Amino acid sequence: MLTAIIEDGKSISLLDDEVRKYIHEWRNDYKFFCSACGSKLVVKLGAKRIWHFAHETTSYCEAQAEGESDYHLTGKKQLYEYFISKGYDATLEPYLHNLKQRPDILLQRKNSIAVEFQCATVPRTRIIERTRGYQTAHIRPLWILGEKRLKRISASLFRIPTFDWTFLFPYQREPTLLYYCPHSYHLLILSHITPFSSQTTLAHLSIKPLQTKTDNSIPFKQEKSIYQLWLLEKKKWRSRAGMFHSPLQHRFATLLYEQGIHLSYLPAEVGVPIPSLYMIETSAMMWQAWIWLTFIKPLPLGSVIHLNKVIDQFKRALQSGLFKVRQLPMYPTTHYSIAIKEYLELLTRLSYLQKKNECIFQKIQAFNQCNNIEQAFHYDQEVMGKINKLNNNVSTF
Repeated sequence: MLTAIIEDGKSISLLDDEVRKYIHEWRNDYKFFCSACGSKLVVKLGAKRIWHFAHETTSYCEAQAEGESDYHLTGKKQLYEYFISKGYDATLEPYLHNLKQRPDILLQRKNSIAVEFQCATVPRTRIIERTRGYQTAHIRPLWILGEKRLKRISASLFRIPTFDWTFLFPYQREPTLLYYCPHSYHLLILSHITPFSSQTTLAHLSIKPLQTKTDNSIPFKQEKSIYQLWLLEKKKWRSRAGMFHSPLQHRFATLLYEQGIHLSYLPAEVGVPIPSLYMIETSAMMWQAWIWLTFIKPLPLGSVIHLNKVIDQFKRALQSGLFKVRQLPMYPTTHYSIAIKEYLELLTRLSYLQKKNECIFQKIQAFNQCNNIEQAFHYDQEVMGKINKLNNNVSTF
């Protein structure tokens, strides 16, 4: 921690110049206490690590979300100084008694914002509880991850572990993750997040240097459009479809084999990007194939598909463990049914279905049947080309 309470009840901060000037003397004359639990704190004034307060080894504080590394303390300090420089009324490490929570920084402008710099992996339930605590108090949580957590495969392809998805939030209507590096003073903005699988995602990366006067971010150069990358990932998926990496994949493959369908030869209309893909953890290749296999393929042309029935059956598949959805506390009103509806509406725009009303779709064209891997690759390009045109040839979905 960078703050403490002294014996007269006054809060002091190690970022304060006067405190830093006299802290060596004060540690002999004063006792320091935690603002949350009231336990005695030890002041650490080493030469290698940033100066900070720490609980004694025998004490426990429920407001201490994670052990604080030098990386975490430095990042917290820099973010606090940045918000101060931008004119925010910022408080460092305030203890919110009604919530029994202590954000890294609390910002006050029109609305209260709790800034949390999260570097360590902790139980997701703890993050969800803290987020909901802020939300119930009408405080907007702003989670910023440590940049070390960002695993970049290529310029526009990233590996996001399950824990990090918990911090996804809407920014300008786009699913977004924020990362900060205290070594480079760079805020990294990962936006237009379009997951291909449970952990591999396509996204745009931009960098905002916090030491510059401008508020503009710098887009990271992309070697391919998201459209091209999706095709590439789908090609790799088809080529490796027989290599099962989880019991879930094996279970799903068995369902297909019972219908005489090989994973590699799934129709090109299966495994396509939609705006709300992030809501469902299971790969789009799998849950969209299930919708096709269960509700579209068996029906003759002219038959109708009831959205509510699809959602109800999906819920049962979810309860049986066939699919997984993401826990997104920053999206409190979202539901996986949105992604299901978006998929059926995309098939409508591609002229495979006709929308009769908000809940009923009619089958008007069958999916292209793939008989070999080369044909599957060809149809993938054809279908993705149509989707790209529907989205006005933009590089995002």
